[in-house]
Amino acid sequence: MELDPKVCDRARLARDSRFDGRFFIAVLSTGIYCRAICPSPTARRENVRYYRSAAEAVEAGYRPCLRCRPETAPGTPAWNGTSTTVKRALRLIAEGALQEERVTDLSDRLGVSARHLDRLFRIHLGASPAAVARAGRLHFAKQLISDTDLPMFRVALASGFRSVRRFNDSIRGLYGRTPSQLRRMQPVALRGRPDEYVFHLPYRPPYDWESLLAFLANRAIPGVEEVVSGAYRRSFALLGRHGILEVRHEKSVQALEARIRFSEPVSLLPIVTRLRAMFDLAADPSVIARRFRRDLLLGRLVKKHPGVRVPGAWDGFELAVRAILGQQVTVAAASTLAGQLAKKLGERLSVSDPGGLTVVFPTPQVLARVRPGKSPSYSRHRRMDGAVHRHARAAPTGCLSRKRFGLAPIGRPGPPAHGRGVEEAGRTMAAVARVRSPFAVAGLGRPGARVARAKENRCKKVMDYCDVSTPVGRLLLAGDEEGLRRISFQNGFHPVQPAPDWRRTEEPFAEVLAQLDDYFAGTLRRFELPLAAQGTRFQREVWSALTTIPYGDTVSYRELARRVGRPLASRAVGAANGRNPIPIVIPCHRVIGADGSLTGFGGGLEIKRRLLALECRSGLRPAEPLELT
Repeated sequence: MELDPKVCDRARLARDSRFDGRFFIAVLSTGIYCRAICPSPTARRENVRYYRSAAEAVEAGYRPCLRCRPETAPGTPAWNGTSTTVKRALRLIAEGALQEERVTDLSDRLGVSARHLDRLFRIHLGASPAAVARAGRLHFAKQLISDTDLPMFRVALASGFRSVRRFNDSIRGLYGRTPSQLRRMQPVALRGRPDEYVFHLPYRPPYDWESLLAFLANRAIPGVEEVVSGAYRRSFALLGRHGILEVRHEKSVQALEARIRFSEPVSLLPIVTRLRAMFDLAADPSVIARRFRRDLLLGRLVKKHPGVRVPGAWDGFELAVRAILGQQVTVAAASTLAGQLAKKLGERLSVSDPGGLTVVFPTPQVLARVRPGKSPSYSRHRRMDGAVHRHARAAPTGCLSRKRFGLAPIGRPGPPAHGRGVEEAGRTMAAVARVRSPFAVAGLGRPGARVARAKENRCKKVMDYCDVSTPVGRLLLAGDEEGLRRISFQNGFHPVQPAPDWRRTEEPFAEVLAQLDDYFAGTLRRFELPLAAQGTRFQREVWSALTTIPYGDTVSYRELARRVGRPLASRAVGAANGRNPIPIVIPCHRVIGADGSLTGFGGGLEIKRRLLALECRSGLRPAEPLELT
């Protein structure tokens, strides 16, 4: 992800919370880096530098700000959209991969050389794997110093340092103060029990906590999980020890409060990492809403449930077992079966709990020792018991497949559990996937008759169209119930001729016409319309990248190719740009040559020049093409 200095400047001056964690601000005169929302006085522009991640700022020699505390910022979105190798490496580093291992060991696990892994990290994050891991350890150590009253040697061990001396030197080198001095600067940490640790895990607002909590409540495993008084609670086992965690929403500080009861603080880092993933705290709701708002079905749900998140699971093995038990039964029945399994085979919770937590979910080793048919059934289906047993045996090796479990094809799901937001969005997305998935079209996993009916229904869609006069000539608009499909310059090189079965009407295009009028009047910067552009996967990636070019800016074909992850495919990107079926709305006119010259355009170069001049007159001059390095 390349940073736009103009956007960063505006976010810095406005202290816009939407950009918190998206980039970090470094000040040359003080040698400190801050979050976008830092309340400190703003520095002069010539003294400011922007970095994609905290690790990159630390690598450049800057110290974290003690006022805005960069270690508490939401997950850095620069890590989203990186290569698959970097994503996997970041996940392993967050789980503590480089605490005991070397970078070469991590690269071996990923199947690449250490040199190639270092190059990927520097391309995507601006820092080496060791620097990213070191910054993560230091930030977590700072959080433990400020938010807990753990002894310093415990803080050092919990944050991954092998010696207290190295821990003290690292903290002093980064913050310019000793750990004890940093602790005295913060208020006394509050905790109800000696073995309880409290963390505030920030998120980007909005956050639909009620929908997520309802989703988890409907699927809570009796004895293992519960939702009480607006909080999610569960038992867990880690490294042979039992613990309890409780998560509730603190809307006033835009964070989730996690209370963790665990006897070994060394495991706090992986526990907090799991919680961040389980509650989807790294998600950017503004980007999600912008993408889904154009969909005819999901757009309504985004407006109805702003900030909806994708619930995760505490443990992947537990999630797979629940999926097996949930075959061809209702959600409530699946939770009951999982509770019976935990009660019969799980260990009794060794930590006292005044609530309803009594057991921990059984491990793969325990379930692998249970022979189907030779012990009482916990699912009432011998075949399901056998599938769970085979999964438990295969889990440590990673050899998992549906055929190996002996499961039948997924049948019709039972009645959905009651809930809002997550439930409704999940059902709608499943319906969208059934219609639009290439597997469904190919007939994989669905009866042929249903596929034929879906194809027939798609063929019966009526295409509407209308003509409209604009400052750039006559346009033809075409679309159907899924959204806008075509905008054609009828005075250009390739005018579209309506098919005989198309229906001429302006009624479906009322919103399109209104937004086009606002755009040509200079009062609309971005279109918000349901789009249904058809093209190859690569073409859709290019068109999606076009929508991210800010109003009034221009980019070169080379930069556009880099934005879609194909830096050497400038010509292919140019061809996809030329096949854009919805110009103006998908702003292909904002792509120009590397030398600043206007290149080909379906409506003609004169129309392209007039569109760019319109956006200039609206108050924003087109920027020079940014050549990324």
